[in-house]
This record gives sequence, structure tokens and C-alpha cells, in this order.
Amino acid sequence: MATAHNKFQLTYVDTTIQGPLGEDYHAAGDIPIGRWFLMEWEFNDQPDRAAVWVDGQLVLDTPFTYKTAEPSTDLVGGFTNFSLGFFLWGAAPVPFDIYYDDIALDTHRIGSVK
Repeated sequence: MATAHNKFQLTYVDTTIQGPLGEDYHAAGDIPIGRWFLMEWEFNDQPDRAAVWVDGQLVLDTPFTYKTAEPSTDLVGGFTNFSLGFFLWGAAPVPFDIYYDDIALDTHRIGSVK
């Protein structure tokens, strides 16, 4: 996940395909600035899709498309690594901090823990 113009940007990159045919990206949903928020991020197979919720509200729901003749049907099952962090395309206009708290991974949507 990245950001584009203060929107969440989800990107799928098929590393077996060189060039622009191997990348698919979608941006939507304003990123909350200056406050704590609950972000849930989900990937699914068949249909290949990604979704993001902020504080329980769906802000991005998109299918991933394939630009090759043989579309993948195993987006999630194809993962070999998971990384957590933040990547900013270009230079930040002002310095900023990002804090992470209570990270959980599961096979279904967890939601807010009361």
C-alpha cells in the first residue's frame, strides 16, 4: 500500500512480468491526518480484489485486473512475503511521523477490538 494525493493506493505487482503490464494500482479513500484511526486491509482471491476500511467505513473496494492473456487466479495464495511500513512517492513537503499500534493478521476481517 502506498499513498497518492492523500489517498490510499493499493498496488499489485506481478514480478514475473517486466514493465507496465506487470503492475495494477488503484487509489481512493482519504487518509486521515493528525489522528489515530483503525485501518483494515483485505485481499481476496477469486475474484481477486482488495478493500480498505477506516474506522469501520469502507473507503476502497477494487478488483485487481490483469493485462496479460493468462490472468492469475491466486493473488493471495501467491504471496511469499509480508512487509509493514510506509512509502511516500517523491519528497515529503514537511516532516511527519507515523505510529503503528496493535497490528494483527488473520484470514478474516477482525474489526475493532473493544
